Amino acid sequence: QHPNNIVGNALSLPFGRDTFWAIITSPVYGNRMSDKYMGDGTYRATYPIYLGRPVSETSSAQLQWSQAYRNFHMAAWKEAQRVLKPGGLFILNVKDHIRKGERQLVSEWHKNVIVDSGFTLLENYEMPVQGMRAGANNKLRIEYEDIWAFRAPTEKFEELAVIDV
Repeated sequence: QHPNNIVGNALSLPFGRDTFWAIITSPVYGNRMSDKYMGDGTYRATYPIYLGRPVSETSSAQLQWSQAYRNFHMAAWKEAQRVLKPGGLFILNVKDHIRKGERQLVSEWHKNVIVDSGFTLLENYEMPVQGMRAGANNKLRIEYEDIWAFRAPTEKFEELAVIDV
């Protein structure tokens, strides 16, 4: 870890309101990387394998694409908006994935939540990526990651709704 890096909780950032002009982030995608699998000698790619330990229970890296995943990220984007200056830039890198043969619209969901919270969509760029070629859906990969650019509202809202279903 670099000495200038701060490791913390995306739901409770250690910064004051209106601190940053820009935030650039790439959240977990809610795919099989979030499995709790620690390895048994067979090839699988999961966050616990890469970390060499279980993922923290407060980390979104342990969340599959689900309502819990969506609730976490709605709260995280609310917190990001709190520390972002009015009119600041929010850059998001995210990717859809395939689950049981069907595309999960993770990227579009993130875009909609951020726009619904008052941000203006500036641009979307599809960055070509190879992706992993292992697992049950290895022939059905999404060939790009979305890079979304947003402008924060110029006026702050006191409270953004977080829906817990």
